[in-house]
Amino acid sequence: MPVLTFPCPKCSSAMSFEYADYDFKDWVDGDDDHFDKLTCNECGKQLKTVPWIAVFDEETEEAVTFV
Repeated sequence: MPVLTFPCPKCSSAMSFEYADYDFKDWVDGDDDHFDKLTCNECGKQLKTVPWIAVFDEETEEAVTFV
């Protein structure tokens, strides 16, 4: 599964998030909380994901860009 890696905004420690293809129709039609909660292992900073779109190259298994 593809992984998005980024620095923690508080302590700059490496954080990562495994992302998958979400069915955005469920996001629009449903009342459920589809956001993932992330916690930095170093400082405990809590983050929450938001809806986004990724362009993914299946051949190289690399993310091309995020919106």
